[in-house]
Amino acid sequence: MPEVQRSFYTDMKYGLDYFKYVTDELPALIKRYFRLNCNNMYVMGLSMGGYGAFKIAMSCPETFSMGASLSGVMDIDIYAKKTPQVFITPTEGTDNDLFTLSSRLAAS
Repeated sequence: MPEVQRSFYTDMKYGLDYFKYVTDELPALIKRYFRLNCNNMYVMGLSMGGYGAFKIAMSCPETFSMGASLSGVMDIDIYAKKTPQVFITPTEGTDNDLFTLSSRLAAS
């Protein structure tokens, strides 16, 4: 469970690109550091990280074969309004909406 501040594992509207960090930079670092030769990684998170873990697992199934959420925030619209520095509201129908991501993944 990587440290990503209060970003929901999302590239922030005003801030750092945490989605890119967790999906690209961190896996490359882990593979290099631990000398792994695998393409299937797991991602997990607690609370807002649980949302992020599901978002990442559904957005990047070629890299992350599983996502785990521990007490995760799943309906992000409530929090999107409270954290405008992270999200451009509304999130429904966007890449930040878990229901949209799950529908796309199921269709593929």
